[in-house]
Amino acid sequence: MPYFFSIYNGIINFFSPYLFGMKLCIFITIVVVIIGFVLQLLLRYVSKKHKFIYLNFFLVCVSMSLIFFGFEGVLKFLESRKPSLSEEKSSFIKTLVMRTELEHRDVQIEGSDVSYYWQGKLHVHKYEGFRRTSPFPEKLPVTLRIMIVGDSLTYGYGIDEQDTYSNLIQKALSEHYRVEVLNLGHSGYQSEDIYHLIDKYLPLLQPDLIVYGMCLNDFLSSGIGQYQNNMAYQVPFPWKEVFLKRTRTARFLSDRYNKLLMKLKLRNDFFSDILKDFKNYRVRFAQDMQMMNQLAKSKGLPPIVGMVLNQYPCINCPSYQISKYAELYMKEAGMTVIPANYIEELTGKGIQLHVNQWEGHPNEKANQIFSEMFVQEILKLPLLNQYIKD
Repeated sequence: MPYFFSIYNGIINFFSPYLFGMKLCIFITIVVVIIGFVLQLLLRYVSKKHKFIYLNFFLVCVSMSLIFFGFEGVLKFLESRKPSLSEEKSSFIKTLVMRTELEHRDVQIEGSDVSYYWQGKLHVHKYEGFRRTSPFPEKLPVTLRIMIVGDSLTYGYGIDEQDTYSNLIQKALSEHYRVEVLNLGHSGYQSEDIYHLIDKYLPLLQPDLIVYGMCLNDFLSSGIGQYQNNMAYQVPFPWKEVFLKRTRTARFLSDRYNKLLMKLKLRNDFFSDILKDFKNYRVRFAQDMQMMNQLAKSKGLPPIVGMVLNQYPCINCPSYQISKYAELYMKEAGMTVIPANYIEELTGKGIQLHVNQWEGHPNEKANQIFSEMFVQEILKLPLLNQYIKD
């Protein structure tokens, strides 16, 4: 028995994450060789009919192993090398595999609770999950303080902090005004959560203006994540999670399988998940908009400046319908609503506003558009006049 456990521990240690794909290839090769050896022995004692079955089984094993080796090698090669300019423009090359430097990688950053690189960009989380590593500074009466609220689109997933629309607003307004922009974007927050966030931080930060970057999934109730049916029709497979985590082939096949089921409407996508109970979601969202703006006005602030953030511009898509409802309820609540007319302007022009196929959040181009539209509206506010730089 101790000998058995020694062999078992040896096998487990062999399949450590380091060089897992190569080790798996070696393991499969050994298994195929053993199967071939056993077949050689069996074929001596079986009929021609059974020989044919065994030989075909062996050929299938060898073929599948060779296909796996080859595909894993190709994905590894494409992942590790820097693509040429022509390849960067090729949708096939760009969507085939995610390069190593874009993968999730945990790091330790002083002052943060959680830090990691994703899409080659540093993401830090501290102070209720906000993108900062230091406490909020004290309010200065001579500086206009803008508090920006929203979810992961406001946080800025997949891009550098300097490219988030909150930072771009700061940069644009600072040229002529004494202004301070605080990014309170928090991943996974819906409108109900954002209301509670405003209620908590309004007396603590004492902003002069609140800006709301509305994401379409803000219609969902607090604590209800999107894609509730996104794992339907799973394929049972031994050690599936291990293969998904440590081999490129499994991740590639899983990604394609998921897209196929979404296309066939067998799994919920972003919009079908919201629209399935949209009537009730709209009632709650409208109430949240009313409470958020009333809270801001009760503290003597101007109406909240809000805009729908949409990184997939399309006027013939469900997202457009959701966007228009959002603007309607924000207006009815008394907010200063910036029409998301960039949706109509960019529809059909082939301009990508999301990071890539592995990261669907707004990219740098989208954040630039958001910031410019927010700045145009903020510049209209009379309160800005008292913060003009001398």
